[in-house]
Amino acid sequence: MKNMRPASRTWKPAEYDTCRRNLEKVDYKVDYVLTHDAPSRFLDFTALALGESNRLHLFLDEILLKLTYEKWFFGCYHKDVQLSTKSRCVFCDVIPMGERRTGLFR
Repeated sequence: MKNMRPASRTWKPAEYDTCRRNLEKVDYKVDYVLTHDAPSRFLDFTALALGESNRLHLFLDEILLKLTYEKWFFGCYHKDVQLSTKSRCVFCDVIPMGERRTGLFR
């Protein structure tokens, strides 16, 4: 697809700034976070990702510390794994948004 980011291309500083500004507009309060990758703080205690954190992981860590959210979903590890009551790696599972009593997060 034309709009897809090449694997070798990293985020530009302006993209990080845009994300920060958008989150500032809502006082860093959101219901759901949907990202391709996860903050390194989610991955430190799992076997999902091995190796050093990259700049995106560190940026997501920064956001995580300021953010108030219900659930954080990410999927780049191609597994269905619940890490905590608020974070979940999603690959094939279908997660109904807005349905709080589904048993997916207990």
